[in-house]
Amino acid sequence: MPSVEDVPNELKNYASPKTLAVGVADRRTGADTLVILSGTVVFPTSLARYAGDPKLQRTRFRFVLPQAPKVVTAAGQVRSMQVVTALASFHRDGDGDVTFAIDQAVLEWADDVKELRCVIDTAYQGRGATINRVMYNAFVLARTG
Repeated sequence: MPSVEDVPNELKNYASPKTLAVGVADRRTGADTLVILSGTVVFPTSLARYAGDPKLQRTRFRFVLPQAPKVVTAAGQVRSMQVVTALASFHRDGDGDVTFAIDQAVLEWADDVKELRCVIDTAYQGRGATINRVMYNAFVLARTG
């Protein structure tokens, strides 16, 4: 299992986070709102991971998905959720092979911070290789009324 790094839940670590709440009527789950969250997470320099050798490095990053306005406030509201992530910025300084990847992205309700949180498993290879930004789009069916 890769090591886990938490991106601090501070506004400066997010570029233009957006929240869109759309009313729905899902009789199957009882959801009355589709919450769409999008933005870019900017990793602080303390999380920069420079691959020091040609071996593949793996790190698990976790970050909160900021809501404005806050729509989902408890795990019991969530009926279904999905997230899509992509590399938005990376750096490579050196010669030889290079690899950047997001192997997996999972959206969860984090009881410890009472927020939606994304967990991504990353891979990077090559001297000086760093992942600096990750874009996300999350879709949450919730019961808010």
